[in-house]
Amino acid sequence: MPGVLMVEALFQAACHLIRVSEDFAPTVIDLVEARNVKFADFVQPGETLEVQVEITKNTPPLVTLKAQGSKGGAVAVSAKLTLRTGQLFEEDPKLPLLAGSIRNYWRESYQKLLAK
Repeated sequence: MPGVLMVEALFQAACHLIRVSEDFAPTVIDLVEARNVKFADFVQPGETLEVQVEITKNTPPLVTLKAQGSKGGAVAVSAKLTLRTGQLFEEDPKLPLLAGSIRNYWRESYQKLLAK
């Protein structure tokens, strides 16, 4: 697994944590900064990268998280991520239904994940 995809996995898990913890209110989440990225091991085909993220600071619209990916109990990648949350079409009063539809889709998808 290329390093950039390992960092992408950390970012995606961080986005999911933010959405769940804020009842899917943010419809847009952007990566602002990835600091202290450290690669300790390779992830080979067939191996599983288990990702853990923790919010360390939340001062809207910025959220800082500590993230790490492990395989077999050993850390393979770690980073400190800063993300910016926002609302899709927040300045266009004609499109709030689209943002609501996106939130409902994410809620339903999350419930399906929990059911597994």
